[in-house]
Amino acid sequence: FCHGNGETAVSERYWFEKLSAHGISVICPDYRGYGLSTGPLSERGCYEAAHAAYEWLLNTKDVSTSRIAVLGYSLGSAVAVELATSVSLMSMILQTPFLGGAELRPVWERRRGVTLSSEQEKSFPTIKRLLSVRVPTLVIHGTSDTIVPFEQGKGVFERLASKSKK
Repeated sequence: FCHGNGETAVSERYWFEKLSAHGISVICPDYRGYGLSTGPLSERGCYEAAHAAYEWLLNTKDVSTSRIAVLGYSLGSAVAVELATSVSLMSMILQTPFLGGAELRPVWERRRGVTLSSEQEKSFPTIKRLLSVRVPTLVIHGTSDTIVPFEQGKGVFERLASKSKK
């Protein structure tokens, strides 16, 4: 599970308990600077946390890649997409995904009065990675989302190269 911005593994515990009740094991690494994780916040640090969790599942827990699904929520959707383009997975779920910092900039400036720096605008370029996603993918996004507009999730779905997507 790749959590969203401002969330931590502990804050998402409710979801893990629900999944666990259905026999699904969950690992949720905190990104650097989130929760109990140390180090500076960075885009690269988010990706590294997901890759470290993946490697731990393979090498320490001996989990087959055919049993690993990644779920990315909001910011975590960008992390999940990056992971899916570079490792073998069973499937991917994206909840409230976005296309990238550049695509969110005009929306956030207009709706929230937030100005992204040029570095933030270049961050999390999911849109560039979607053509490399081959894993079965489920995209979930609500039309009333006030943080990440529904059109972003729709755009992610439309650009996904996966032949198996819902």
